Amino acid sequence: MYKVCKVLIILWTVFCAFGLLYGLYNVSNIEPTNEWEETGITIGITFGILFWFLLWFFPIAGLGIIALLTKPKDKEIKVVEKPKLCPHCGKYYTGNPYYCPFCGNKISDTLK
Repeated sequence: MYKVCKVLIILWTVFCAFGLLYGLYNVSNIEPTNEWEETGITIGITFGILFWFLLWFFPIAGLGIIALLTKPKDKEIKVVEKPKLCPHCGKYYTGNPYYCPFCGNKISDTLK
């Protein structure tokens, strides 16, 4: 789901950017005949930009939340230590203890 959200975010952003640019291109070809028409075009451009921003923002926010909730966790690498054999009691232990955890005898330094 995480990868799907990432792809949808990219596609939706590209779609909205093209829509905004197409609208601005069409408005730039209009020649105002008077001051009121020029003011109307300016207001139209402002609302057009606001429209495309809102049309882009809310789906992106939702997809971003879904992507964050479904993001795979980083896998931790666990090192498994090979068990060692106590020379006194014959039981296996892990780590580097000075004394055997089972019989309590001192483990020689040469085995570590």
